[in-house]
Amino acid sequence: MAIVIFIILYINKFFVPDRAFDTLNYHLYNQENFGVSLYKYNFFPQRVINSHSFVLGDTSHYIFRSILGYRLGTILNTIVMIIIYFQLKKILFKYLVDMNINTPKKYKSLEFFLMIWIILNEIFLWNIASYYVDILAVPLVLELIYILFFILTDNKNEYIYYISFLSGLIIALKISNAILILFFAVYYIFKNRNILKNYKMYLGVILLLLILTPYIIDSYKQTGNPIFPFANKIFKSSFFYTDITVMDFIGFRNRFGPKKFFEYIFWPIYMIIHPEKSGDVVFYSGRVLIYTISIIYMCVHSIKNNTFYKCSKLIIFYLSIYIIYLFYFFGYNRYFPIIDILGGMVVFISIFYSLNDNLKYRKNYYVLFLCLLITLQTIYLSFGYFIRNIEFSWRESLLSNLKTYILNYKYILNDKVSYNLTKDYNIDTWLIVENDSGLATILNNDIPMININETFLNDFLKEKI
Repeated sequence: MAIVIFIILYINKFFVPDRAFDTLNYHLYNQENFGVSLYKYNFFPQRVINSHSFVLGDTSHYIFRSILGYRLGTILNTIVMIIIYFQLKKILFKYLVDMNINTPKKYKSLEFFLMIWIILNEIFLWNIASYYVDILAVPLVLELIYILFFILTDNKNEYIYYISFLSGLIIALKISNAILILFFAVYYIFKNRNILKNYKMYLGVILLLLILTPYIIDSYKQTGNPIFPFANKIFKSSFFYTDITVMDFIGFRNRFGPKKFFEYIFWPIYMIIHPEKSGDVVFYSGRVLIYTISIIYMCVHSIKNNTFYKCSKLIIFYLSIYIIYLFYFFGYNRYFPIIDILGGMVVFISIFYSLNDNLKYRKNYYVLFLCLLITLQTIYLSFGYFIRNIEFSWRESLLSNLKTYILNYKYILNDKVSYNLTKDYNIDTWLIVENDSGLATILNNDIPMININETFLNDFLKEKI
């Protein structure tokens, strides 16, 4: 049933091609140009200067696109979501067993609904039928969580190479995932301090670096910095001459996230008033507030029931990830989608924790209240996604415009990018607005390019007028 739901959601969108800003700017370019010099001229052929590094996610999409064409080639993210569903099922039921929580058969429908709800958050919905790479690492991260929290026995060295392999792939998919791997490494070493004396630990680090070697070499060859543009105070690449951080350079600190103490404390509520602070797409359905209510409930009632030791692992883990999400990623869910999966897991566990007949202080009103919030949040998100077409590409869907889908039907499996476009239409100069140069570079990188930044142009015209 879960597979059918994800396939229906995919069909609802994939007919209309992905025209998202980041897709046209650099995802398509990265898919087929790994190792090609980005600095042939005196500009970056992309909007964001760090988007070319560690592009395993983009090249993974290209495998499907090269076989299935442009529209159907976006199916990878949907496959990933199906995998995540079965991983969640494995992890959540294992956690319930470890906590001695019984789930009667009458709650099976609730279990299914909640697991689907966990996955179908804003960021995951917007990744359906898209070439974005944000969620590709989530299955690997969940596999790490399962191993670190449920599988490792007293012999904590048995999975070291597998953990290193997964960690290397996670970073290769997106370099910003390195902060998450660092967190897992600290946790692993803290739980197993003797590992620092074991040679397998260092062989594991070498394995991780071997996976990243092609990307490190390419970045160093092109920029002089193996992890460009990060740590440029150390490597001093001439392509990133400023001393400010990457997040400051691309404007994240000013555009997103809390700034004042009050905003940090009440961030889940603050986003309702200022959804523009939560990401590029101005939309927030209230999920983080639901996560927060659930984590507070679990803390209070596990203490009352003397079961905090059973819940503490999940509580501490979520709070640690939440701190990284808030302070390092400025509350921007798209760059840290694991927060929505872990938050959803907290909601799932808290509901069945409350329904457990063995608890002395059982509060079923909490379940009713939370289910009401989840229902309202789902309705609001569905209205935005299916009716208003809110997503990265702002495409019309099958539900919102059948005519558009009928017009696009003939292009399915017949829509590979034509590299003869510039010849067919006699294009001799690219005129680019707002740095949309990645797609133009793919079609023909020998044509002269005039790049106009709308903001700079408006300021210039105001001065002249």
